[in-house]
Amino acid sequence: MSLIPKHAACLTCLVIAAFGSPLMAQQAFDKEFAASEMQRAIDKPDTRVTLKVEASQQRVFDALLKQVDRYSDDAVNVSFDHSNSEQPGSLGVGTIRKTEMENGDLLYQRIIHVNEPESFSYFTDMTLSSVSVPLDYTVGYYLLTQASTSTVQATVSVAYQPSSRLTGFLVKRLFNRAVRQDFAKAEQFLNAEGKGT
Repeated sequence: MSLIPKHAACLTCLVIAAFGSPLMAQQAFDKEFAASEMQRAIDKPDTRVTLKVEASQQRVFDALLKQVDRYSDDAVNVSFDHSNSEQPGSLGVGTIRKTEMENGDLLYQRIIHVNEPESFSYFTDMTLSSVSVPLDYTVGYYLLTQASTSTVQATVSVAYQPSSRLTGFLVKRLFNRAVRQDFAKAEQFLNAEGKGT
């Protein structure tokens, strides 16, 4: 059985997963820690992938944030709860994204940064999620830049902490490979859509 599930595209966005730590599970959401780990993902990520897509920034933003189920093997449905958003009733910091997996597991992610359509980042609440991964937390930060008039470059930077030092090296290798594979699928999906195929 693989240590890393197939749905790495969802997992790369995990931020501060309170996994395997009762103390973390009981504490309130730590915004300062989330911000510092997001900064680490930007400055010194554990892995980073780049996609080049022939589409608008808005289209790439929408696909990577709202349509994970269109290119990730395990995700079957994505929905949003804006009840705690800083932008009442719409996407903003505090919005929760719920991703349902093929096996019925649920992944709950809290948006901690959004600057539509240029960048976003989110936190996964593992106390609510039923997805099980060998990580204490991960942070994903997405930056979308206009590379040319018709091309967008999406840079996905990820910082994370394996839950065990003994298996940490293996987890990192498998997770980094899964990240590359899933975002290659995202790039393929968006480019095929742009060509109408």
